[in-house]
Amino acid sequence: LQLALRKDGEFPFDQPATGFYGEITRKAVAEFQAKYSVGSWFELRNVNGRAVGPKTRAKLNELFSRAY
Repeated sequence: LQLALRKDGEFPFDQPATGFYGEITRKAVAEFQAKYSVGSWFELRNVNGRAVGPKTRAKLNELFSRAY
C-alpha cells in the first residue's frame, strides 16, 4: 500500500515503507481517496483515510496491478 501510494505521489519519499498503518499512511490514503473521488464527500470526510475499502482497493488495483 505504501509503495503504491508513494508511486502515486501521496506517501512521502523520505519515509520508509514499513507496512505500519500509522498517521503518515492514513494521511496518504485520505489524499489518494480524495484525488480519485473513490467515495462521496460524506464518505471521504467520515473515513478520512482510516480505512481502505472496496472502492479504494479497486482504484489501487486499476492503477497498480498491471504487469510491467
